Amino acid sequence: MRIFILLLLLSSCELAENLIGAENKIDSSFNDSTCGDNCDGGDNTVSSVEDQIVSFWKMSETGGTQSRNDSFGGSTLVHGAGTLFSTSGQVGSGIQCSSMNGSNYFYVSSPTSAYNFGTGTDYSVAFWAKLNSTLAANQILVEFNYSTPFFRTFVNSSSTDLTVNADNGFPLTASSAFPSFGIWYHFTILVDRDSGISIYRDGSLISSDSNPISSNFIGVADLYVCGGRNGGGPALTDGFDGDMDSVGVWNRLLNSTEIQALYNGNNTLD
Repeated sequence: MRIFILLLLLSSCELAENLIGAENKIDSSFNDSTCGDNCDGGDNTVSSVEDQIVSFWKMSETGGTQSRNDSFGGSTLVHGAGTLFSTSGQVGSGIQCSSMNGSNYFYVSSPTSAYNFGTGTDYSVAFWAKLNSTLAANQILVEFNYSTPFFRTFVNSSSTDLTVNADNGFPLTASSAFPSFGIWYHFTILVDRDSGISIYRDGSLISSDSNPISSNFIGVADLYVCGGRNGGGPALTDGFDGDMDSVGVWNRLLNSTEIQALYNGNNTLD
């Protein structure tokens, strides 16, 4: 009887070890398949978001008149004039665009050659944004150039819709892109020259089209954040009534893992 009980105990221990080993193997397999080659080490942090990045700004400055927020890439984002108002961002500090009262913005004057997308380079734009209210005018979040060729994403006048115009004659609008006021949402915009525009909110696709884009970005004169010129003259016309954080530009299309990582925060940029 004692020998039987001893054998039973040994068998139970061996079974438990096998089960634990199998569970660990499943967890390891799941983690590897989730990130694939995009992971940095074993912590599931996605490092590939740094690949072919043009610029990424944390928007983490907390004061001053000339804010320089460039954390990756070769272009410095500068606050045009006046006092800079910071706020609690989605990741650390953010920028209170509404404090500019539609009369100022951040800009990159004469961006680097990395912005020369030509007619064949796909590109991506991503940012956190919090909308305070609707306005009678459009509210520009990010703009490349203010005349042809241009890229512009903005909250539509008197609505919470988000429109992306890549200068191909077919602007794409995501209805009710900001479901609630005063809430942070993460947006990723993919501009595929062959397949059109895609808009992601909080890691999920909310709008897309299939219209080719041939606008020739050989030299971007200016890049604006928190407002823009909307095809007008040198003065800002359409400021954003809200806050922004973690603005990035890539000269390639981000993949689904990277889009999720920017939203979830498990990336090497923030």
